[in-house]
Amino acid sequence: MFKKIFLISFLFLSFIASSANAAYFQIENHLGIKCERWHQFRAVLYLNNGARIDLTNSAIWASPGNETRRPGEFYFEFNENARRQNDKKYVSASVFYGGYQFRAAGYANVSQTPDYMEVIGPSTSRSRGVVNFQAIGIYAGKRIELTDLGDWSADHGDIDDEGRYHAPSVTRGDSIEDEVKFKYGRRKGQAMITVSGSASNDE
Repeated sequence: MFKKIFLISFLFLSFIASSANAAYFQIENHLGIKCERWHQFRAVLYLNNGARIDLTNSAIWASPGNETRRPGEFYFEFNENARRQNDKKYVSASVFYGGYQFRAAGYANVSQTPDYMEVIGPSTSRSRGVVNFQAIGIYAGKRIELTDLGDWSADHGDIDDEGRYHAPSVTRGDSIEDEVKFKYGRRKGQAMITVSGSASNDE
């Protein structure tokens, strides 16, 4: 029976074998992962002589709850319960080589930042009016509502965590331009709204 030693490498645990030939086994290509896309991992065994053997197709892979279509390739869906920027997904791989079994496992960071952001709402409001804005993230062409998941702000008015915008008070006959902004992960979106005074405003 060979000795196993745990090694932490980029959030993945790799087993090092004390056999004459095998040095260590690890899961690679675990950076730059984005949700709502397929991602291909690689299972690689390194030998003591410096050789690198790609065992991706012969490995047994697992990532609970995530769809797979070929060895080491998984589809990670958007998770509204995850942290705003990253979700963590468990991935493992095991393989037999030279009479030994090797296994590597760990958590990969999956970016939840959308490719594009849309902020949708009315272009005008009356003084002290309340209107609703909506934030949509676009992930590889798929539209996902993020309205109550990110951070809202406005230059002049107030806006709550659910996109309800409270317009500032504007004097009758005047108007102001306000910029409404939304941030989720590393992506930002914005929309402009004109707030106009009316005859019923207090002066």
